[in-house]
Amino acid sequence: MTLFDPHSHHLIHQLRQEQLARKAERRKQLRLDSLEAPPAAGRISGAIRAIGVRGPQRGSSSPRPTHTASPGPR
Repeated sequence: MTLFDPHSHHLIHQLRQEQLARKAERRKQLRLDSLEAPPAAGRISGAIRAIGVRGPQRGSSSPRPTHTASPGPR
């Protein structure tokens, strides 16, 4: 089967059609085609709401303790 043989092109096309049919049947069995994806605006507004629920991610208002580089006088 070479790429320049007209019969091989027909076989390649036939194999591709069979593959597409198997994929379509699998999607039908899993009911993936019946699921509706939310519109882009809904996804974006959902992400904005999720960020708003979390609120600002700031630390506490009390200052952090400072540590010196050395443990102290020897």
